[in-house]
Amino acid sequence: MRHNIAIGLTAVVCLVTPEAFAQQAAPAPIPPPEEADVEPLAPPGTILAPKNALELQFEAGYTQPFGGLTGTTAMSDVAQAGFTGGGALVYRISPLFGLSGYGGFHHLTTGDDLDGGMVFGGAGGVAANFHLRPYNLVDPYFIAGAGYRLLFVSPDGPADNHMYHGFQPLKANFGVDFRTSESFAIGPMIGADLNVLLWDFNMGTGVNELIQRDRISTFLFAGVSGKFDVLGERVPQHEVKEPLPAAGPLPERARRRPAPQPAPATPPAPPPAGATRDMTTPP
Repeated sequence: MRHNIAIGLTAVVCLVTPEAFAQQAAPAPIPPPEEADVEPLAPPGTILAPKNALELQFEAGYTQPFGGLTGTTAMSDVAQAGFTGGGALVYRISPLFGLSGYGGFHHLTTGDDLDGGMVFGGAGGVAANFHLRPYNLVDPYFIAGAGYRLLFVSPDGPADNHMYHGFQPLKANFGVDFRTSESFAIGPMIGADLNVLLWDFNMGTGVNELIQRDRISTFLFAGVSGKFDVLGERVPQHEVKEPLPAAGPLPERARRRPAPQPAPATPPAPPPAGATRDMTTPP
């Protein structure tokens, strides 16, 4: 009898085990990979402007001084028109605004009161930069600042060199940028400043004398200016939004429906106890 019961249980296990093994061996469906987040791009032809960038500026052109130098000497008596050049380092906070530190030099022709010699100098300070149309190929801009100016007068003959120096309470430039790329622009620029040269330093005697009157002058400028932006980012005028998908047929992945999973097989019921006894009862 025990032998027959063992045979019956073995048959039940043989029927159930293959089905259970098949269900365990079936691999779980692999979910589709998630699409990576892609930053939307600006449409072709969009003009990008620098933001949080460093801007390197350079300028070169013609300058002409006017006004007084000392109580007895006019600026035109010692200095005439000449060449000027310079540059600036700008922090472009936004496409519309930036802060800069500038510097420049000039070399002028001598005036009638100087028999040869040289007249040269420079100025430096800080300024604010305002761009009117930074998202266009043609971008007018305005620069306003203040600084300090030096003017060296070195005549021929006996050493009588003087350095006139004082404040530059106002410097103003207006120009137009023609943007050739998102990081470079070049164009014409004009400008003028206001100078109050308060002191006359005699470089031979070492005496720094206060100039009492007729000490206000101006330097006019006309030339070309260029800008090169590095670091930071380039942004469009309006925020670029990811376009909504167009209406149409569903993608292939969406049209396919997964095949239904087969229902798990029901194991056969064990034989009744009475039937087992009948099988084991000898005839």
